[in-house]
Amino acid sequence: MEPRLQALETAMISTNEQFGGIRVRLDKVEERLDKVEKRLDRIEERLDRVEERLEKVEERLDKVEERLDKIEERLDKVEHRLQKVEEHLIRHSVLLEHTATRADILEALNTQTKWVIGAGFGLMTLGVAISKLF
Repeated sequence: MEPRLQALETAMISTNEQFGGIRVRLDKVEERLDKVEKRLDRIEERLDRVEERLEKVEERLDKVEERLDKIEERLDKVEHRLQKVEEHLIRHSVLLEHTATRADILEALNTQTKWVIGAGFGLMTLGVAISKLF
């Protein structure tokens, strides 16, 4: 029985050595798992911060969209008013084509003044001529 005992003892030693190697490997795996869990915790924390920031950005985006809608409404009103002003200006430009300018008025005034002075001299001459006849 001794060879059997010796074989059994050798097998036990070999098994213990294998278990020892497995324990070392298991310890290493546990260390790596701890590191991975820590990294995962940090990633989750970062993800939470990113989600908070994203929510803030979405809130700001909603506000910007609301303001943009208001601005578009105001722009539509301004465009409508501008169109009315353009129509008004077009109507008045047609009238302005037939309206006298300042230069036209001054020229007419000068011509009228010349006629009045000329008529006055003519009447004065006629009066002198009539007075000489009588």
